[in-house]
Amino acid sequence: MFETGSFTHLPENKARPQSAWDWVELFLEAATESPAGVLGHAYFDAAPGKRLRQQHLVISFAVHGNEWGTLPAAVDLLWGLKSGQLVCNGPISLLLGNLDAIKRDVRFVEEDYNRVFTFDGKRESIERRRAEHVRPILDEADFFFDLHQTQTKTESAFWTFPYTSQLADWARVIAAAPRALVRAPGGAFSQGQRCLDEYVRLRDKVGITVELGEKGADLHQAVAAYGAVVRLIEAYDLVCTGERTLRELADNAPELNWYETVEVIAPPSADARLKQGLNCFTQVEQGEVLSAPDSPLIIASQSGYVLFPKYPAADQPAPPELLRLAVPVHDPQLRYQL
Repeated sequence: MFETGSFTHLPENKARPQSAWDWVELFLEAATESPAGVLGHAYFDAAPGKRLRQQHLVISFAVHGNEWGTLPAAVDLLWGLKSGQLVCNGPISLLLGNLDAIKRDVRFVEEDYNRVFTFDGKRESIERRRAEHVRPILDEADFFFDLHQTQTKTESAFWTFPYTSQLADWARVIAAAPRALVRAPGGAFSQGQRCLDEYVRLRDKVGITVELGEKGADLHQAVAAYGAVVRLIEAYDLVCTGERTLRELADNAPELNWYETVEVIAPPSADARLKQGLNCFTQVEQGEVLSAPDSPLIIASQSGYVLFPKYPAADQPAPPELLRLAVPVHDPQLRYQL
């Protein structure tokens, strides 16, 4: 579909965009009217007489503004649904994330959009206003699939979610990544904050996130995103209509390699920096120095794998979290006593 540089559903008279905002404009041009009045929201229902399910499937792209590599998939999915080349058996939403940050090609403008869904009124920001706008869509979501990219290179795509057998089965069925970073059921990704998928799960609905690769344009990630969404649509219809069970579909899908965070490493001071070359799933040994030369010392407390390393600019203070250290989990069901 994207391998040759052409797009399956994009009309021939549409030139291939060259920037993130060009992709957004192409999406906005073709987007169907948002029932919630939200810019960057395309909503599709089944054709009359063809609605086989009531459950609302919401697919999210570019929650962080510099993680826009899946936007080509969003546009092609939009055109496929709009033209009827992709079958829609129930309500489906395609939802773009932080539009202001995408336009500036930055992760966020004032605060992390993927942490502000607490709706606690603590402050006013571009991201919190956007969160209020999209809240009605999340309030109606029965399944929320969030497509992300990492800020640094990663050894592979990976899932991230609090472990439940349901989410584990969906991760296998969607098959967007071979690895999963999990945590205890109900556990927050960042204490005191709330991501979009966490907000959906608080309503006892399905919310799951995948990290497909390093931020920015990447044809392979666009292909992977498109394929993952199509697999989800097909599987979701089967499960919602009772034609197949989720367990049956998962049993026929690839197994995953599981990991959990054992330590979140905060900077010892504002000038702390990591040594260069740490990516997601870089393997480190106990006692290994993780800090840059002439930086306050940071040592790996145990052997494991680096996740979400941060490299702030020289004139910026270290963020509250510099990296996470993860270790393999052989049996999450046993680990979390489920």
